Amino acid sequence: MKISNVGQLRRIAVFFALAACKPMLADAQTVSPAQITVPSVSAQLANSFSSVPQTAQEKARSKVLQLIANPAAYMQMVLSEVCFGSESQYPLVATINQYFSPNYQQYTNGELLNYSDFVSHIGALRTSVTSGKIVVLDAVFQGNTIADRHIVSVTFPDGTTSQSEVYLFGKFSPDGRLQIVHEATRSITGDASAEKL
Repeated sequence: MKISNVGQLRRIAVFFALAACKPMLADAQTVSPAQITVPSVSAQLANSFSSVPQTAQEKARSKVLQLIANPAAYMQMVLSEVCFGSESQYPLVATINQYFSPNYQQYTNGELLNYSDFVSHIGALRTSVTSGKIVVLDAVFQGNTIADRHIVSVTFPDGTTSQSEVYLFGKFSPDGRLQIVHEATRSITGDASAEKL
C-alpha cells in the first residue's frame, strides 16, 4: 500500500486505533491484535512484533499507532513525561523504561550517554529545574526512524530561565522504544551551559 499524503496516513492510523479499541464499541466486530496491520511506513517495526510477548506487543503496537498518527504530539508527550514529569505521576525509571530501550544510547553534541547514564542525567535534570516545557515544532517518522526539532524551556530555582533548540534524530527498537538518539542543541536564551541539561 502506498501512502500518498499525510491526511491519508492519519485516516489509516485512526482506523487502526479504532480497530484496536474494539472492546469499547458495542457493535464492534471481533478483531485480534494480530489482525491489525500497521501502514507500510512502519512495516519493518511492525513486523518485528512477533518476537515480543503479547502484552508488550500490544503496548508497542499502540505506541506505533500514536506515533504514526502524529509524530510531533507523540514526541512532545514522551519528552515531557520523561524530562519534566513529576515523580508521583511519571516515576523516573518506569517512565524511561516505557519509552527507551535498555540498550539505549544518546549522543548529544557528540557526547555519549548509555541507558544508566541517561537515567542519571534525567534524574539530575528533574531535580535541578523548577519547571520545564518541551514544544515539538517539526517531526517526521518513517520506518523505524524519527526526526524532530523541539524547543526546551526551563526555569531554575533562582527564577532564571533558559531556552534551547534541539534537533533530534532517533531509531526505534523492535518493541517500539527509542534505541538510539543523536541530538544537536543550541542555546536560544539564558545561560548556554543549560544546553547540557
